[in-house]
Amino acid sequence: MTTDRRTPQPRSQDRRRAAFTLIELMIVVGIIGILAVLAIPAFQTYVLRSRMSEATSFLQVIKGRQEAYRAEFGQYCDISGANDLVGHVPDPLPGPGEKNGWTPTPAWRQLGAQPDGFVYFQYTVAAGFPGDAAPIPVPANEFWYIAQAQGDLDNDGTLVQVEVYSFNDDVWISAPGGVD
Repeated sequence: MTTDRRTPQPRSQDRRRAAFTLIELMIVVGIIGILAVLAIPAFQTYVLRSRMSEATSFLQVIKGRQEAYRAEFGQYCDISGANDLVGHVPDPLPGPGEKNGWTPTPAWRQLGAQPDGFVYFQYTVAAGFPGDAAPIPVPANEFWYIAQAQGDLDNDGTLVQVEVYSFNDDVWISAPGGVD
């Protein structure tokens, strides 16, 4: 009869071999922290770009509707009613990072432009006849319009403005910090 002369190991040593050491856990936490530091700014940039795309895409819709309106009526549609960039919709301005519902005014219905669902920005359109005073310099002897979006994208209380114009194909965006 043979007997096993090995002495059994205490259970605590088995557990130590099967578990992670404190150093290994600290290394894993450090790696996760580094990945988070790298990923969070990229994610925030992605969120800001997606919010900005709302304004640029809807302003392009307004631009197309304005050209169709002018083809039919011989002038651009003035949403503000004062040849000035007033009367932003929706009112009030959506709070930082919030969205508001769109309630079109009769002038917006006349233009036929409406965003899909809730919006981060407020929108307005000023239009005028040749020679009318405009909020920015416009070419002389031409019908004109300016469409503007404004909103607080990064929750800092500073508005970002985006504009399109009848007299060129550019989209103007205020400085990254917004405008005061």
